[in-house]
Amino acid sequence: MKVQLLCLVVAFVAVANGRAPVLMSSRSRDVAGDGRTFIVKVKDNADVNRVIMRGRVVLNRLMAAGEEPSDADVGSRKMEIGNAKFFTIHANSRLLESLQDDDDIEFIEQDTLLYASRVATNLWGLDRIDQVESNRDGYFDVNADGSGVDAFILDTGIDVNHRDFSGGRAVDFKTLYPQFSEPQGTSSRDGNGHGTHVASTVGGNTMGVARGVNLIAVKVLSDQGSGSTTGIIGALEDVAAYARTSGRKGVINMSLGGTGSSINSAANAAVQAGVTVVAAAGNSNDDACGYSPAGASDVVCVAASTNQDAKASFSNYGECVDIIAPGKDIIGADAGTSSGTVSLSGTSMAAPHVAGAVALFLETNPNATPADVMDWLVTSSTKEAISGFPVAPAQYNALCCLFGLDCCEGSQPGTNTPNRFLYVGHV
Repeated sequence: MKVQLLCLVVAFVAVANGRAPVLMSSRSRDVAGDGRTFIVKVKDNADVNRVIMRGRVVLNRLMAAGEEPSDADVGSRKMEIGNAKFFTIHANSRLLESLQDDDDIEFIEQDTLLYASRVATNLWGLDRIDQVESNRDGYFDVNADGSGVDAFILDTGIDVNHRDFSGGRAVDFKTLYPQFSEPQGTSSRDGNGHGTHVASTVGGNTMGVARGVNLIAVKVLSDQGSGSTTGIIGALEDVAAYARTSGRKGVINMSLGGTGSSINSAANAAVQAGVTVVAAAGNSNDDACGYSPAGASDVVCVAASTNQDAKASFSNYGECVDIIAPGKDIIGADAGTSSGTVSLSGTSMAAPHVAGAVALFLETNPNATPADVMDWLVTSSTKEAISGFPVAPAQYNALCCLFGLDCCEGSQPGTNTPNRFLYVGHV
């Protein structure tokens, strides 16, 4: 079971007497914009429009009294993914304090930046995931190619002119879904390279796991490799809506990471809406449960291994990890070149191996749900194949357990990493 260790990633402000908590970023460099934009998570059974209306009434009163500036705003952006509902506010502390008393608000979180999970530095990864044994045979043999499946690459964009995407293999999400609220401009052009590399591993013509999948560039990260929580939640909302209306099977790859609760709620909601979400575990050699969206309970969280079947030194670990995949010295398409390649390392490189595998499974199992996908990944995986992941079992309160009290369960979460390595030979 995934446990969100919020104490590691956010500061709680004025959480008392049942008031909605305000979650502030613990690192100033991660704050988006001027630090006055917040994401409000509305309770699932509440009417988000009524909450926004009440917030605007409060804001108007505060502005009239000179307690909020003229650029303050409530609800300029509203996002709904299944039952998960959010809206943004831009304000000072007085409005925050007032909104904390609204019983329909679950929490308020400062908008923060998420980053591409990349460690800059052979096709050994493909060779490894199609067999159980570690002695690679030099081939990648699978019986599917992901045809008919959409892979949404939430990243820095995709260089569609690279030869690994020739034949119209990669398209801009905005061309499919014009109402997409593009958070990084109007083009999916990749001026960073991260998204292009990731996409080539998911489904490139020569370097991909699923070489028939439809690659869709959803640019949520800037050419500097960062993007706001608000923009990423909006993208998840639009992708889930597109998947629902198109009726096509899809997988979302999120080779990015940060901290906070909002992004976890949104990623879970996308899964509950029927789209499998694959997320990088993170590159801090730390417990993945403390990062987002890696710590979200319903996403597929992917840790990284080396070509020696060992934990990659940078890879996050712990009970939130669902599966391990190749993530060290991975060759992929090099953006800005017609056919060049580049070797990168990171859990960003591990996640797309899994996203590609999900596409293979969905091609051959078109009625599969995200729960079916997770079950397949776990069941078909190679067990106890990767060395070096830390072992620290959960600690329990003996007195609580003796009397069967609720506090018995996971008094102190452990960091045992499920030792399951990706295997696609059963597809």
